[in-house]
Amino acid sequence: MVQQLLRQSWKTTRTCEFDAVQHYNLDSVSSSVLRIGARYGTTDKKWNWYGGLAYEYEFDGEAEGVVNGVAIRAASIKGSSVRGEVGLRMNATKTNPWQMDISIYGYGGKHRGFGGNVNVAYTF
Repeated sequence: MVQQLLRQSWKTTRTCEFDAVQHYNLDSVSSSVLRIGARYGTTDKKWNWYGGLAYEYEFDGEAEGVVNGVAIRAASIKGSSVRGEVGLRMNATKTNPWQMDISIYGYGGKHRGFGGNVNVAYTF
């Protein structure tokens, strides 16, 4: 099974103000991301594997703030990244109400890092 992916997302966070030894005031952040990629995997077994590769571009994503009245350097995540993932999925059936998805992913480029997800659901 090959699955194509084209997604555009837009997120925003509100201004955040808090005290942690010093007084912090962080401005709102807007993010606009375009992701294009593909995922390949199996669908014919109880446990099915998949792998994916995607290119994404962050159009915005600049954060600014103030600590004790002094402006901090703005952080920007604008730019290109590549995302790879591998995972294992078990879908619920008539005889097994449990479904599970375990995956790991990694980023390279402007975004760097790795992570994972574990999702378990009981369907009825």
